[in-house]
Amino acid sequence: MKSFRTPALLAVISLALFACNRDDGTSEQVAANPLLSMVPADTPYVYANFEPAPGEVVDAFMLRAAPSLLAAQTLLDDLDIKINTGDPNELKEGRLFAAIVDEVKGKLNREGLESLGLSLESHVVAYGMGTFPVIRVSLSDPDKLRSAIGRIETSSEIPFKVQTLGGTEYWKISGDQPSIGAYIAILPDHLAIGVLPTTKEAEMLPAFLGQAKPQGTQVAQQLAAINKEQGFSSHGSGFVDLQRLAAEFLNESSVTASFLGSTANYKPSEFSDACRSEITSMVAKTPRLVAGTTELTANKVGISYLLEMEPGLAGQLTELVADVPLADRSPDKILTASVGLNLGKLRNFLVDKFTAISAAPYQCEQLQGLNVQANTMLAQLNQPMPPFVNNLKGLRLSLDDFDYADFNPEKAKGMFVLEIEKPQMLIGMAQMFIPGLEGLDLTAGADPVALPQELLSIATPDIQVYAAMGSDSIGVSTGDSGQEALAAFMADKTKSKGVFLSVEYDMAAQLELQNRMQEQFANASGADDPEYASYLELQKSIQESYRAWLGRSRVEAGFTDKGLRIDSTMTFK
Repeated sequence: MKSFRTPALLAVISLALFACNRDDGTSEQVAANPLLSMVPADTPYVYANFEPAPGEVVDAFMLRAAPSLLAAQTLLDDLDIKINTGDPNELKEGRLFAAIVDEVKGKLNREGLESLGLSLESHVVAYGMGTFPVIRVSLSDPDKLRSAIGRIETSSEIPFKVQTLGGTEYWKISGDQPSIGAYIAILPDHLAIGVLPTTKEAEMLPAFLGQAKPQGTQVAQQLAAINKEQGFSSHGSGFVDLQRLAAEFLNESSVTASFLGSTANYKPSEFSDACRSEITSMVAKTPRLVAGTTELTANKVGISYLLEMEPGLAGQLTELVADVPLADRSPDKILTASVGLNLGKLRNFLVDKFTAISAAPYQCEQLQGLNVQANTMLAQLNQPMPPFVNNLKGLRLSLDDFDYADFNPEKAKGMFVLEIEKPQMLIGMAQMFIPGLEGLDLTAGADPVALPQELLSIATPDIQVYAAMGSDSIGVSTGDSGQEALAAFMADKTKSKGVFLSVEYDMAAQLELQNRMQEQFANASGADDPEYASYLELQKSIQESYRAWLGRSRVEAGFTDKGLRIDSTMTFK
């Protein structure tokens, strides 16, 4: 059988991460997750929930996932584990994998997972000791998890070497890279998993095992403040401090730099003062990324991200956004999308930035490539461009219907609008160079007109296309969307409110398209392996179960006075 790159023991322990991520006042939130007391104040990143997911939310998602879990269980039941008895390593790995499979059979459900001591309503925290990740997940019953591991150990006939520090037991898996290891410990109330440098055990293990808690940590208060400011719920939030992260690589005394120096010949001491200053200045423009759950119910999940920026940069980027209507929220459409950026302003913004670099190039040796790229981009941006290019403001798309079985534009139904100042300029140029357009009467605000059939017959003889021009837009519709639909689509004047990108799509339709493409690939490759065919059928049944409850996904990205904000929501049936 294939060699397992990641030890199977780590895989079964990681089942605890199946736990999901409840809004109160700040002081209540701070006390809600006891695992936060173990996070060092100088961590460069952290994620935690103050409240576990409500039971009804967990139950709803477990019910939806039941067919997939049943299929996974079927795979385990039918799995024929073939062990190469002539290879000691494969023999050992095969026995371990077989023991894990036996242990989880019949337990890929809420009751089964909880019988292993895991909890689907747990507190979670993930953070960095330097850049090295540590994950802690509360358990419903640590003894049950120990018993499960004991049964795996007995069944596999492989002793798991337990190490001890100050009376606390843990496992260490170093694998092919002895300089770094995976550390696993079942502590009195939670599971801890960390990837740490083995050369720093004396410094890092006491904290990992909870024997030396950090002093004066304010991470819980930081997260509570972020939640309040950004409107995040208590079901999960976090941050990445990009300045601290950069310092981990620039500061030669940091745990990250010292580790890299001993294993990868990485020498921060070789960075010049100019390098440290310039890199630090660059990172300071976007010092932190924050993210959090905005909504968590049985039928909807919302997550938002904010890349914080220095005020000057955030203000400049906000000015680039064009007031283009957002993507349609119609629940019947397969895909809607909108982009709103003033191309002329964007070009001027980039010219200013690249000109500044060209006038005062980076002195850092490691950043010389940026100087070359800036000069190249500046030369390209200064090339003459057609006048209408600077007038472009964005585009909008609506895909209303599509035949997944036949990828043919004649069977597509949708609309496309190009947002542009002085659209008559672009129409005039098109009529000059495209035969058949010269006689087309497009008047701003008039009803859409059908494009000449002779213009379309070369590529798509049976398609009907309408076109229209607005005061600041040009639109076309295909299929039976017709004139009225295009006119209504172009008449939308909804304000974008700083959002420059919005996309909404039907997740079930996207999954169906993916499935059709996969089937075509399988047919084209001539796959006639019965096992592969069986796998495709199983995968198709899983996807069908997904389609039954998948709703819509929407993403909006925009600039605010704080930086770049991205809001994402998913709905479920």
